[in-house]
Amino acid sequence: MDLKTTLKLAAGGVALFCMGALVTALAIGRLPVSSALATLTGRAQIEQVVHDYLLAHPDIIVEMTSRLDTQQAAAEDKARSDALFQIGAKALVDPKVAYVEGPANAKITVAEFFDYRCPHCKASLPAMLDLAAKNKDGRIASFGGFAGRV
Repeated sequence: MDLKTTLKLAAGGVALFCMGALVTALAIGRLPVSSALATLTGRAQIEQVVHDYLLAHPDIIVEMTSRLDTQQAAAEDKARSDALFQIGAKALVDPKVAYVEGPANAKITVAEFFDYRCPHCKASLPAMLDLAAKNKDGRIASFGGFAGRV
């Protein structure tokens, strides 16, 4: 995600949060509706109410950050999944793209994506070697060095 999109998302999140803080203050009675309409006529007053609310409830910032991280991770996962779907299954067993071991007419093909820097990927090597040794009628396609990219 580029910087411009990130800033737009952050600004939108802040705006939504400010509206939520104001509505929450009204809903929990910290700011009576009648006096809110009478006193919150200017931008500076609204900003002061939001400022005071945020100072009184700083844990909301952590919650917002956590939710944004979750949303960004989901968007990145979807983008990777969509990119993989667009590539198609045939590309997964193309020797120009991946290291492929096993017969071309195999009933089962395991596509392995790994990162050379990932300790979990390194730890899976014995299992993959065992799978290849025990299943001579299967095929394994390995895609390495992705570091989180598709």
